[in-house]
Amino acid sequence: PAPGAPQPAPPAPSVPAVLPASGDCPSVSSACVAPATGDWEIEEPCSLQSGEYNVDRITISGGAVVVVQQGAKVSLEVAGGVFIGDKSELWIGCESAPFTGTMTTTFVGT
Repeated sequence: PAPGAPQPAPPAPSVPAVLPASGDCPSVSSACVAPATGDWEIEEPCSLQSGEYNVDRITISGGAVVVVQQGAKVSLEVAGGVFIGDKSELWIGCESAPFTGTMTTTFVGT
């Protein structure tokens, strides 16, 4: 195309024809450990337990599965966003076990 000419829209992201079964709740035993400050990089499966978490950015990657613990009271404050990478997951309850806790997530500007 000529410089300055309108560009075609990028293709829409592909969506799988069949979504994974939501009734299958993942099981994770080790607790997630947040850094004292800065970015939170999660690359291993873990369980987000009750507490207050204040971080710059959360990245879940490397196929990690993060599960918010049933009955947990979680307060999450994030300044730089949340990124869930390819083949990684964040679960807050599931079809066969709806979440029984509370989770408040606040995104703050810098």
